[in-house]
Amino acid sequence: MKLNLSQTLITVAVTAAAAGCGCGGSDQPRAYHATGEVVYQGQPVEGAQVMFMPAAARQATATTDATGRFVLSTYKTGDGAVAGEHEVTVAKMVKANPDDTSSYPEMRAAIPVKYNNPRTSGLKAQVNERGDNHFLFNLE
Repeated sequence: MKLNLSQTLITVAVTAAAAGCGCGGSDQPRAYHATGEVVYQGQPVEGAQVMFMPAAARQATATTDATGRFVLSTYKTGDGAVAGEHEVTVAKMVKANPDDTSSYPEMRAAIPVKYNNPRTSGLKAQVNERGDNHFLFNLE
């Protein structure tokens, strides 16, 4: 699936707006430290956007580093994710033509697009109040 940069930016803006909803007050659920790794075809995935989506609380997000590792953030950088079951998405977009220097290059998915959608990703994670919240997503 190919998207241009403006479509990608719109998607990011809508996601960011949704993430900002319901974030105030002391009645918000606590976030618990959570980390993980993303691997695709046996290789770590750098620059992937990871999103943990609980049923009734604010989502947690992260970007993978050069080793495919990530640290989730919900309310502030690195604070983790709320406890409970999460649907997970992983997305990585790259230029369709690496030599394209235009302001709005055509983009393509670097990993299968099924992982971009919580309904099709098949990825789930259980964040616990106690215990190891480290998740390995080995994508096919």
